[in-house]
Amino acid sequence: MVNKRVECLLRLYWYPTLYKLKGLMRNIIKFAVIAQLLWVTVAYSQHNDAEMTSSHKNDHSIHWNHIAVFGGATSKFEKEGTHFSIGMDYLRKFPPKGTLAISLFAEAIFEEHIEWLFGIPVIYWVSDNLWIRTGPGIELLQEEKHDHAETKTETKTEFLWRAGVGYDIEFGKYNLAPSIDIDLERSTTALVWGLNFGYGF
Repeated sequence: MVNKRVECLLRLYWYPTLYKLKGLMRNIIKFAVIAQLLWVTVAYSQHNDAEMTSSHKNDHSIHWNHIAVFGGATSKFEKEGTHFSIGMDYLRKFPPKGTLAISLFAEAIFEEHIEWLFGIPVIYWVSDNLWIRTGPGIELLQEEKHDHAETKTETKTEFLWRAGVGYDIEFGKYNLAPSIDIDLERSTTALVWGLNFGYGF
């Protein structure tokens, strides 16, 4: 009798808590790996940039504002699916060097229902062309709930943290930038990759 009560308590309290901690630790480990890769990228790029002359830096024109459209795909690991994604973003660089910026982005993932993402990452240029970004965001998920013979669609908001890297290929005020990001969410982890077409002003 006592053993059954203990087993019941474990199922009600301990097992769900253990499952949540397991998921949390998994996301922490993923984020630590991403952070380490980004740190190695920064260190390597700074080592190479140390050989650039100051005249080259001064000749580089800075566009303090930038808008871009994005086209690519989002792969969600837990759901084992890849879906077409589009988006746009705006960023503002900070003086004096313009190597740091804050941005706003909005993306749409075309799954069975369209899912919307919004975020405010910080971007840092580790060289004239190579940049990294990280920051918080939210995703608006569409979930179907079956109530007897009726199916209802509800919107759920989920927090995410984005970390990624990209490379600018400039053509005057225009640029192309392939990018890859990882979105860490409570229920899934997503890989976002594609091409950005932007305009600086």
